[in-house]
Amino acid sequence: MKTLIIIRHAKSSWANIGQPDFDRPLNDTGLKQAQKLSNKLFGKNILIDGFVTSTALRAKTTCEIFAKTYNSVDIDYISELYNASHDGLYNVLQKFDDAKNNMAIFAHNPGISEFANSMCSQVNIYDMPTCGVFAVSANVKSWTGFEKAEKQFLFFEEP
Repeated sequence: MKTLIIIRHAKSSWANIGQPDFDRPLNDTGLKQAQKLSNKLFGKNILIDGFVTSTALRAKTTCEIFAKTYNSVDIDYISELYNASHDGLYNVLQKFDDAKNNMAIFAHNPGISEFANSMCSQVNIYDMPTCGVFAVSANVKSWTGFEKAEKQFLFFEEP
């Protein structure tokens, strides 16, 4: 059984208008969102074996807050996740270590919303909110089989 937790980065700052999109940090609201949601998942005993994140500052920071809550230093920083499409996200997912059954992936819209919506027909999220958390599981032994496997919706959380 594999469980995938899909997380959009928390709210970012637009205080520096000239700042490149890639380098935008989280604002105060975003920092609070990430801490709140990471605590909520941890408090519900939601397991996470590994963390994978976009290398954009806002996604990295969100992921690092979750990883700290989980007392984990196991984070993979993957540049292809910055503004990744639905297909790009699946390409990354297929490279996950099969020894890890519960993975969290941190990325950006619109790809993350499309990705989450492709998981199961029972749930449709028009626009994944900042720090939104969407989880599904599939009865597969390898992450390479996850895309085509029937998935079970587990939960959706938002700040």
